[in-house]
Amino acid sequence: MLMTHTRQCSGTLFRNKVASFPRQAYRRTLVLHASQFHHILKAPDLTAAPYDGHTLSQLAPSQRAVVLRRVARDVSTDVHPYSEIQDTEPGICVNGARRNHGQAEFDWMMDGRRVKCKSSQLSWCKKYRRWFFDFVGIKLPYDGFRQTASFDDLFLVLYSPADIRIIKHNLSHGVTSSGARTGPVGHSIRMAGKKHQDWQGALACILHKFQSGSSPCEHVAKVSIHDGRVKSALATFLGKQAVAMGLDAYLGTPLATMNASLRGLRLQAMAFEIDQLVNPMSTFQLPDGNDLTISGSRRGSHSAKIDWLRDGRRVEMKHSKMHWNDDRQFWRCQFSNIKFAHPGSRPRAHFDELWLAIYSPFGLHMFRHNGLIGVSSAGIRAEVGGGSVFVLSRKGIKDARQACDILIEKCLADGCERIATVSW
Repeated sequence: MLMTHTRQCSGTLFRNKVASFPRQAYRRTLVLHASQFHHILKAPDLTAAPYDGHTLSQLAPSQRAVVLRRVARDVSTDVHPYSEIQDTEPGICVNGARRNHGQAEFDWMMDGRRVKCKSSQLSWCKKYRRWFFDFVGIKLPYDGFRQTASFDDLFLVLYSPADIRIIKHNLSHGVTSSGARTGPVGHSIRMAGKKHQDWQGALACILHKFQSGSSPCEHVAKVSIHDGRVKSALATFLGKQAVAMGLDAYLGTPLATMNASLRGLRLQAMAFEIDQLVNPMSTFQLPDGNDLTISGSRRGSHSAKIDWLRDGRRVEMKHSKMHWNDDRQFWRCQFSNIKFAHPGSRPRAHFDELWLAIYSPFGLHMFRHNGLIGVSSAGIRAEVGGGSVFVLSRKGIKDARQACDILIEKCLADGCERIATVSW
């Protein structure tokens, strides 16, 4: 059963549908079941539907990037059989730490030229009602950070329900900046179809955009998602212990096959309803998204500084899956892009209250952060994009359930307040 809660907030009437729960649920610490959030968990996912559960579509963007980068590397070898192609070492970060392959300035050398490979999945944008590709973290020249690009050639891998396209980009089509993030994080390349187009029409439209103009991008290859090179790259990636452990642990878990951004929005919706249950006499307000970014553009509701207001108190919610670290042999959670106060960029935190949600294979465990546990806010990325909170299990504990219990115990032992648990 659903009931409608009506509230008057800043002159605007909000009507929020929230699940009706038994009276005993109105306690400081709640224990709920996922079925009570069926309207959120089972809402249609327009991006996922046309991919029909293909393995690539169920990987996180960072995981899928590893596979597609390998596919692009193998295709380059086949398309240019007489070229000299060499893999490269990732190198060292500015802080002296060794880069992982995803952080490398370029991915391989071809005939002495540095090649960078970026990938993106064709996705549905609910706000603008169109399909789009978004390639991020492209280190083009930027005043005060980079005099030149960190690569010579840029290959884009476009993953759609139909196939995989590999394009050699001209370093101009669709390039956009991201405000203060552009320096440390890099530019983006965004290409979208027309409003209300189906995905097939949008894909054709986007491919036409890449190959139009006085200096078109080069179409390198069209690869079937059933191609042997795709299967080989997937098999190699899925064979890694850390990946296999994560996929096995989350098999059948609600939202597990959803990308992190969309999953975050659904968990945020659950957290918002839970806060209303914990504080039934309070007044709640969702941000309208009319505030501006540093670059002067409108944020929009999904990129607002906070997630909701309770009696004027700014609440932010962050979630993290449990990830197995193969090198250090432990499970961990990392909550990222948290706008803590930072000298020189943010005199105050963007929020008054921070909720952390451990998204585990066994349930959703929500805590109110105490402002201290696991905070990491060093480096230029933290200054612009926000800091992180790390919670680590014990070394050598491979069992996901046991590790989850340890993560929860650590949060409680370090002074975080447990708000609610939603069991799957």
